[in-house]
Formats: sequence, structure tokens, C-alpha cells
Amino acid sequence: VDVAEQTQANLKNRQVRKALTALPQVQRQVIEMAYFSGMTRQEIAEATGEALGTIHTRARLGLQKLREELEKEEFEG
Repeated sequence: VDVAEQTQANLKNRQVRKALTALPQVQRQVIEMAYFSGMTRQEIAEATGEALGTIHTRARLGLQKLREELEKEEFEG
């Protein structure tokens, strides 16, 4: 593994985790369950007891906010 590539990957990982902290807890939970636990939105709905439409909305809003936070970080960084 190239050291520069690994360093870049580590930096991006930290940026994503930092951006996740800016999300409301319910949006962060959906994003983490989907991307870090590999769950489908249907599985998330079943696990949380929330309606599937609610999970879709939280995922969409969470991803939008995450993108905004990452763009802000890139601009400030």
C-alpha cells in the first residue's frame, strides 16, 4: 500500500466521521446503519420500528447534510 494513498484515505475517513457528528442523531443513525453495518433501508425500518418512508427521508436529508459538511470542510481545509 502506498503511504500517500493510505494517508489520504485516513484523512478522508476522519473528515467523514467528523461530518457525521454534525448530523441530527436520527439521521446519523440511519447513515451509520446503512453504510457501516450494510443494512438496507427496509432492514433499518424493521430494526428501529420506524416507517420505511421515514427512513428514506432521514437517509436523504442525512446524506444532503453530510455532503454540505464535507464541502464546507474541503473549503475551509
